[in-house]
Amino acid sequence: MTLEMHRRHLVRYICALLCVIVVASLLFNRERSQQTSAPLHLAGQDGSHGKELLLVQAVFRHGARTPLANIYFPDTKWSHCGPNEGVKLALHDENGGKSSPPPPIIDTDSPLLPGGCRQGELTKNGYVMAKDLGQWLRTRFIGELGFLSPDFKAEEVSLRTTCIARTGATLQGVLTGLWPDAAAFDAPPIPVNASREAYEIEYGKNQTCPLLGPKLALLQAKVADRDAKDPYAIAYAAKVAKRLHLTTAALSWVRLHDVLAAMIAEGLPLPDGADEKLAKEVADQAIAREGAIIAPIPEQKFLPKEECQQVIRMSIGPLLQRLIDNMRQAGHAQATSKQGGRGLLLAKQDGQGEEEARQRYRGLDDVDEVQQQQQEQQQQQQQQQ
Repeated sequence: MTLEMHRRHLVRYICALLCVIVVASLLFNRERSQQTSAPLHLAGQDGSHGKELLLVQAVFRHGARTPLANIYFPDTKWSHCGPNEGVKLALHDENGGKSSPPPPIIDTDSPLLPGGCRQGELTKNGYVMAKDLGQWLRTRFIGELGFLSPDFKAEEVSLRTTCIARTGATLQGVLTGLWPDAAAFDAPPIPVNASREAYEIEYGKNQTCPLLGPKLALLQAKVADRDAKDPYAIAYAAKVAKRLHLTTAALSWVRLHDVLAAMIAEGLPLPDGADEKLAKEVADQAIAREGAIIAPIPEQKFLPKEECQQVIRMSIGPLLQRLIDNMRQAGHAQATSKQGGRGLLLAKQDGQGEEEARQRYRGLDDVDEVQQQQQEQQQQQQQQQ
């Protein structure tokens, strides 16, 4: 696969992530007569009921937000944000349990933007996105499948967010749409595990991990150095800057995409010289640079293959491993007639990567191994009968 094909693949994957929802469901073949609980059986194409839903895992990014910096188009007014009505959250340190002090929200005093919003703040539209997602989850997994209870029950779900305000607010919106009665004035707060990591991409410890952080910094420097020496990149950036009437010496594709995407999400008019086609081109350039850092490939010649894989395993790897471990636990609990949690919702700060990177993470092979083990167990049970 060429570098350009990798980049196009990355664009498609990021677009999927920005749709806010990725749901991974684990299905195991079971016989109803062997279950002591009442699992949800799903009909096959032939009308048979040979599968049951044991676990649903939802991983979603934050909703629409304001720009993270006020570098470009600084006169734009950002005013559609502020407190949102909904469920109350009780954050707990995910490493210390409910008895430990909650992680502080670290960006409550981020710089103000013209119009009154803060940089990186979830907008009203972003909160509506989150509620819409929660309502879809309610329709699907409560109304259609009866998988979750109509009212919130802590034993049915596990919740996690980061210590960034917009991710907590997004989770608040999702839970409000999923269980609207939990947003009543006298309803108790919903317990949520929270990470203390200041800047978490995918799931990795990007600042505190002694191996991952330096490699990400090195990759970022190499990307910047490449752009500074590439005549085509220099000329293209100058062309876009001239079209948008920007006077900055060096164009940051990531920052420019950040503000244009925020404008589009809020329905604000694009700046003079910009249109949807240009916004797409800017997004492609930004994603290519972010992807080179978060999901490096050997063809970039920034890192050898082994180190590229190491970066991927340390960033998205822990998230994938957690999803796989949860699947294993759900299957084991059902096999031993133990009723466990059936839903997991993770609100993430940022999510950049690519399908190629996920496939290169060796833990993905474990999913097939688990399914094979389940099939072998079923065959043994049938033989015993």
